[in-house]
Amino acid sequence: GRDRSGGKRFRLRSRFVFVGAGGYALKLLQKAKIPEVRGYAVFPLGAQFLRTSNPDVVAQHDAKVYSQASVGAPPMSVPHLDKRVIGGSPSLMFGPYATFSTRLLRHGRLVDLFTTIRLRNIAPLLAVGAQNLPLVRYLLGELLASRKRKFAQLKRFYPDSDPVDWELVQAGQRAQLIKPDPRRVGVLTFGTELVTGADGTIAGLLGASPGASIAPSVMIDLLATCFPERHEQWEPTLHELMPAIETRVDADQHTIDSNLDRTGRILGVA
Repeated sequence: GRDRSGGKRFRLRSRFVFVGAGGYALKLLQKAKIPEVRGYAVFPLGAQFLRTSNPDVVAQHDAKVYSQASVGAPPMSVPHLDKRVIGGSPSLMFGPYATFSTRLLRHGRLVDLFTTIRLRNIAPLLAVGAQNLPLVRYLLGELLASRKRKFAQLKRFYPDSDPVDWELVQAGQRAQLIKPDPRRVGVLTFGTELVTGADGTIAGLLGASPGASIAPSVMIDLLATCFPERHEQWEPTLHELMPAIETRVDADQHTIDSNLDRTGRILGVA
């Protein structure tokens, strides 16, 4: 690793490593050379939002309102008007509007995407492009859209909106996961996947995660998959923390059943 404050390199030895590095997770799992991520790739998508801090406008809205996504648009592009409070200052956000960058993090490097390309994932990348032409057209349309066109979408939600009150702001990056597939060569997923090494010493979270909504399911699956011999010991504590959970662990298959709501469902736990 590298100390980000001083720049010095350091090395740590650990029984277990969890890679929760957002868009960089695949890069780190590739560096770990675990075969479970062979053929995996990522497709970065960014987003912009229209934002207003006009108190007269913000005071009129206290909910999160969704519309329907455009034809060919990915699920995470569903337009919505949402109130956010940051540092005690309320504002309204409307979007998202898709953007594209080869960075895998908002403040990453332009070469990030290219550093994840391997011989095994070139075919899945090309296959996904060919299979998702409506998505490609949607992204091109979003990239070429003028501010006036973007504001027209807000007008559908809020006809009295004034362009003077709203500004375009850049949000974060999503690294959509591309997986090898025996029939389709490669598939683009919009969920989240927990990938674990065969020996259970490393695991990583890949895909565009909805965040806190899936965190409990991810951690429960992780504990059962990577620490099956200790899960029975930990289960009372898990029940104390999450009384509604009901789990069944198969130590041979390292699988787990849970009645937790799986928003942004975890895929492919080995």
